[in-house]
Parts: sequence; structure tokens; C-alpha cells
Amino acid sequence: MLRLFGLTTIAFFSVGWAIPAAEPAVEIRMQSLDGLLAHAEYLGNLVDQAEPAKQVAALVKAFTHPMKGLEGIDPTRPVGAYVIVAPNVVDSQVVGLLPIADSQAFLAMLRDKLRLKPQETDGLYELKIPNLPAPVFFRFQDGYLHATAIRSTGIDPKKLIKPATYFAQNQSSILSIQAHVDRVPQALKQTVFGQLELRVEEAKGHRQPSLSAAQLKLRNLGWDLFADVVKSWFDEGKQFRMDLMVKPQSDQLSLDVSVSARAGSHLSQALTGATVPSYAAALANQEKHPTFAGYLHVALPKRYQTSVNEIVDLIVEEAIHNARPEARAVARVALESLVPTLKSGVLSVGMAMTQPAKDRTIGLTTLMESPETRKVDKAIRELAQMIPPGIIAFDLSDPTEKGATIHTLNLRQAKGMRPIFGSQSTWLGTTQNLILVGFGKSSSALQAAAKLTPQSLAPTGLTFSVSQLVNAFEKQLQPEQVTTIIQHVFGEKLQPGADEVRLETKAGNPFQVRFTVQGKTIQFAVALDRARKATTAESSSEKP
Repeated sequence: MLRLFGLTTIAFFSVGWAIPAAEPAVEIRMQSLDGLLAHAEYLGNLVDQAEPAKQVAALVKAFTHPMKGLEGIDPTRPVGAYVIVAPNVVDSQVVGLLPIADSQAFLAMLRDKLRLKPQETDGLYELKIPNLPAPVFFRFQDGYLHATAIRSTGIDPKKLIKPATYFAQNQSSILSIQAHVDRVPQALKQTVFGQLELRVEEAKGHRQPSLSAAQLKLRNLGWDLFADVVKSWFDEGKQFRMDLMVKPQSDQLSLDVSVSARAGSHLSQALTGATVPSYAAALANQEKHPTFAGYLHVALPKRYQTSVNEIVDLIVEEAIHNARPEARAVARVALESLVPTLKSGVLSVGMAMTQPAKDRTIGLTTLMESPETRKVDKAIRELAQMIPPGIIAFDLSDPTEKGATIHTLNLRQAKGMRPIFGSQSTWLGTTQNLILVGFGKSSSALQAAAKLTPQSLAPTGLTFSVSQLVNAFEKQLQPEQVTTIIQHVFGEKLQPGADEVRLETKAGNPFQVRFTVQGKTIQFAVALDRARKATTAESSSEKP
């Protein structure tokens, strides 16, 4: 175990170049070994490996000396690495930082247990490791081992960042990664983006016979958007940061990501102004602990409007052409009613799902903001005259100037809907600025959605209950099996939020994204997978 630990440690810190420039463009900080071990049993328990994790933590502690640490490594202080980017790239520098309690004990571990022979000259050690093409260089300074590779100039004593400065801020995350685009030399950014532009143009020029004209234009629009985002980030971006958090006390794991831009830049204004009044957000956030709820609001820059119009026209015409001859008239009426919405360049959609009923059926409500809903309502009335009642039976409502006009469509041939939604009916509704679609046993959720007031929230959000979704859609296990697993993991009464997964965004500079998952949710997923495998194995053994 110690040999593996030693080789892993050296490999982690053996990537680097030379000649430092200004400040690090990439910074990596990791909690101390003791901090990581403190979470070991909790994390192991989430994947049904609590005892092995506990044993590993105990073994590491058993080999840790009060003064000399673990083979000379100090388990109480954080670990890190940083990258300083030079204009010509090859002179860039990567340096690893490993806390040292006793340098002689660490050297003894290399020599006696790993059978490695570091050569020392004026405090600089050179180490040749089998199967590694380049030598590793390291030195001890300020209580840390500073390591690099290929050339030793990367760890010149006068150019090293002091660990006390590098680890000055208290770190609550187990892993933190920061990338500072404003610290990358401008000439290098221009070179990289120039190469990217060439690759984008090559990709756009690549003809794929399988793609239709609409698909080809849509693909090329995607490449243009990608190039625009990268250019904006290179020109005006400041920092990207990612933190992995483990919180045993609240039984929560989270990944926090933030992006910031130079103050006063167009990108800064875009990040700060990303919050907009949204019906989609209001729908997704009407319940604190939903079964499933999400929303998305995206607006394309005005300069893409012409391309969007062309793509929408092509998509509609291709869809109509590809439809069966007897269905083309229906397809034209339905698709052309959505053209104003698609050409608006704004996608604002929301979705909310009710909790499973006793019969495991659910209700689903969706909405889309639209600049022109009268065409949609008109299309529904036209379709009612065109589609035979044996396929779809329409129950139309009188049009209203205010509030919602909600129509009932009984999908006669969609028998697969009944086990999921409890009926074969779909409700289509419109307000002055919303297109509404609902599934379930009644239209009450759709009527409630039509009365929502917009909420000013960031561009996207997502929340769902893992156990409730499994309850509604699980096919391999019987309902009583799912109930047993839920009670085993969460207790007799499932507490609200105990099985949730969330994606939240917050506009501003920095723009923040947080993904969180409850620990018991991971336990539930592991237990569910184990039960499915047991069921599969049992079914296989029963076959003759």
C-alpha cells in the first residue's frame, strides 16, 4: 500500500515546465489528507462501502507518525498545484505543492520503499522514475515539496510562490480549481482563437450527405455560437472557478461553478443581466419540493435573427415534405402556427410534474412563452375539423380575450398514456403570451399555470425527487419493492428534500451555478441498482 501511495504521489506532482511569468493561470487546491479521511466513512457509506473506507482511513492513521507524518508527508495541511502560462507555451510552468512534515523521512521512503534514487545538488533533487520519459525535479522549501518535470528552472527558489500565500484563504471545499483567463498572455489567446476559427470553418465546410439543408444550417449556427462564446470569454473573461463540497452534517454534496468577466465589459453586462421575468421559472418554482420541475430561458443575439428565420422555414418545409401525404395538410397547419414562436429567437419553456398518485400515475404541465398565441389557438380549431374523431376527439372551448382558452384532446389511439397519466387526454391552452400543454386526469394544473405571475430568476433551474420519479416510472421492480427500498434508505417517512437533486443558477458577475445532491439519494440509487441486478439474476436462474 505504501509503495502504491508513494508512486501515486510522485506521479501527481511530476508534470511541469520552466520559467515562471506573472501569476498562475490555473490554481488547484485540495484539502489535507486528514480532511479527506474525515469524509471517507461518510462517502463510503453512500456507495455501500462504509466498512472498507473506515478500514483504509484507520490504516492510514496507523502509519502516520505524530511528528514525521505519513512517510514524511504532513497530513494536516492542504495539497496544491498551479500553472503559469508563458507566451510561447513551452516555457510554461506547472508546479505541485506537497506538505512535508519531515523531509528526511520522505527521502527515506523514496530510497528504501520505492527503490528510487534521487540525486541532490544544492537542495535540488532529480529523480528518474521507471516508465516516465522525463526526469522529476523537486526541492523542499517553506514546509512544502515543490515539484516539476522536464526542466528544473520551474522550481527556482527565487520564483516559487510561498505556500503561506497560496493557501492563505480557508478552504471549505475538498477540491477547488480556478482558471484565470485574464492571466493568459494575449498573444497566446489570439493564437489559440485563430486556430479555433480555422477548425470551426473546416467543420462548417464539411459536407455530410446524411444532413438535410435545415440540419446543415442548424449545425453551422451552433459552430458560430460556439466560436462567439469562446471569443467573448478570451477577450473579456476573468475567472472560472469550480468547488467540490462535501457536507456530512447536512447530508449534501455539491458542485459550485462560477464564471466572472472584466468589470464593465459586454460579457459582464450579459452575465449580470441574465435575470429576466419568466413564466417558465414561475411554473417550475411553484412547489418547494416538486417531483420534477425545470425551466430554461435562452435568447439568441439579434445578429443571428436572419439565420434563425432561414432555419425555421427550412425545418418546417422539410417536416411537411417528410410527412405522409395524407398527413401533410395537418402538419402544415400545426407547424406554421409555431413559426412566430420559433423565429422570435427566444426559448422560454417550463415544466412541472405532480407527485405520483396511489396508482403511480402523474400529471405533467408544460408552458412556452410565445409572441403570437392566436395562431396556435386558430390552428387547434382548424385541426379539429381535419383530424377524424377516431384518432383525436376535440372538445373545444370558446375563445377568451383574457385568461386561458383550454381545449381537451382525447387521443383515442394513445393507450400507452393511461398507465402513466391516468387518462388518454391532453389539454392544450393559450393565453395572451403562453402556449400550455398538460397531461393527467384533469386540466386543473393547466388552469393554475395560466394564472401564474412571472418570476425574475436566472436562465435555468432544475429540481427533482429521485424516489418519486422512480415510483412513477420504474418498470423492472414491483411497486412494493421500490417502497421497501425507499423506507430502508429514507426511513418510514420520507422527509421533504431528502432525495432531491437541484441545479440552480444566479445571474451576476460572477455568474454562479450550483449542482447539489442529497447523500441519501446516492444511497438510494445504489440500493436500486443492486435490487435490479438481483431481480435480473433471479430471472435468469429461473430460465430452463
